[in-house]
Amino acid sequence: MVNNLRVCFSFAVKNIRQKCAFNNTKEKLTVPALVSRAFAFYYTQQCLVAFNVSKRLVQRFGIASVAAAQGCITRFAVPAG
Repeated sequence: MVNNLRVCFSFAVKNIRQKCAFNNTKEKLTVPALVSRAFAFYYTQQCLVAFNVSKRLVQRFGIASVAAAQGCITRFAVPAG
């Protein structure tokens, strides 16, 4: 799991380096959007672990809803502007 996270963050850093020339505001807001997606992916993985170890159905439903929201952020987040 640690290796998967390292790959994910190295991919995010590589994308940040490639996409950001900082010529205008839109490109400056790309960095926070990419970092937000990386953290959302990390927290989605944490929710999946919590889902697997939880015992009550109510907890599982709550954790699954948070994981779904984080998954949407990971997939659909775009820079502002």
